[in-house]
Amino acid sequence: APAKGAAGGGASGAAALLVAEEPFYKKLAVECSRQQICVDVWLFGAPYMDAATIGQLAKHTGGSLCHMPGFSAPRDGAALAEALSHNLTREQGWEAVMRVRCSQGVKITSFLGHFFVRGTDLLALPNVDADKAFTITLGLEENVLTASHIALQAALLYTTSSGERRIRVHTVSVPVIGAISQLFERADPEACATLLAKLAAERALSGRLPEARELLQSRLVDVLGGFRQVCPPDAKLSNAVLLPPSLQLLPLYVLGLIKGQAFKPDMDVRSDERSAALAELECAPVHVVVSSAHPRLMPLLIELRPPLGQPGPNGHPILPPLLPLVAERTLANAQGAFLLEDGRQLLLWIGRAAPPAFLLDVFARPSLDGLDPAALAVAPREHSVAAATVHALIAALRAERPGSLSAVRVVRQGAPEELLVTRCMFEDRSAQTMAYGEFLVHCHRAVTAKVA
Repeated sequence: APAKGAAGGGASGAAALLVAEEPFYKKLAVECSRQQICVDVWLFGAPYMDAATIGQLAKHTGGSLCHMPGFSAPRDGAALAEALSHNLTREQGWEAVMRVRCSQGVKITSFLGHFFVRGTDLLALPNVDADKAFTITLGLEENVLTASHIALQAALLYTTSSGERRIRVHTVSVPVIGAISQLFERADPEACATLLAKLAAERALSGRLPEARELLQSRLVDVLGGFRQVCPPDAKLSNAVLLPPSLQLLPLYVLGLIKGQAFKPDMDVRSDERSAALAELECAPVHVVVSSAHPRLMPLLIELRPPLGQPGPNGHPILPPLLPLVAERTLANAQGAFLLEDGRQLLLWIGRAAPPAFLLDVFARPSLDGLDPAALAVAPREHSVAAATVHALIAALRAERPGSLSAVRVVRQGAPEELLVTRCMFEDRSAQTMAYGEFLVHCHRAVTAKVA
């Protein structure tokens, strides 16, 4: 029916499209898992394919869901070939099971990710690789822990590609703290945002999309409220937003998640796109979730030459300074040029009045007027130092996300495709969501009302 694939249909209709409609695929996935078969699902082309239902094959067999809407072979063929090659040649473990244990007094409350649960602490994984992550939430069996440390252990039994059966065991000892202030001192904002994203994705995939957005915001308010309670009395009298130094970026990540493809309230997000984004969040490692929550926007009208794109002292590539995701400071500049990466796509945004010298260096053309952006590509490396540097930056970003990023897409200012970039400006106000500053104030008022 036409309504099934539509982007709209109201909030309840949009949420309903995220729930698997037919149990056949889940039953097939369970049988595949029993037979040690992992299923990766690749969807492209058609405007609606019911990714929520078909995706059950990947969810319960340890697989992944790759969605490439509007696939164009000339533009996306190379990226697809790279993704398939990575998928088939990466280091993998076969016929795996993972058991997680923890100390007495602590219990496992839930598992999040792509797998099939065989028991209270045993995950069946026909295939396991480094591109996926598993999330485990813990709870207390007793109100007070008397031990100074608790131990957590994950044991993975698997077969290598050469047929050798191995077991890999990770054990970590975690200190039990006596004051919540110590918890805030050591909190990891990226890990916290990833956990919130996975909890919200689980809620959304059960057909409760508005509740998923509410979960993200309410958990953030809980964190800010808990920190406010341990602040000195003088600080509590201030009207300023009180943020733990370790979690300064957490509100920014939460707002980005709310505005992203998975959770945004806009009715223009097609159900398959939303289902694919949620499936990715379910099993994505921390760095992929952070890229989705806060894309990287880099200026290109700078001195494009090495060491940009080259490995730095810490092993990570040297990138241009990252810019805030605010259109007024970036995309409003008709003479600008920017590179955007959000974990799934690479977009090269070019302003209407971009300098001819830059265009000549990077595209081997003094002007892009009248040209089809879909046919545009960065000039060969040997054309200029600037072109070689842009290639190096793109290669460095792709190396961080092997098999995940789409082909580089050139977007001209004012073109319909510019929506791909503007919808990543998460710090701006949109028709249905707040700007970052407004979001901080909103959370602050919720915190003060809660602790009053």
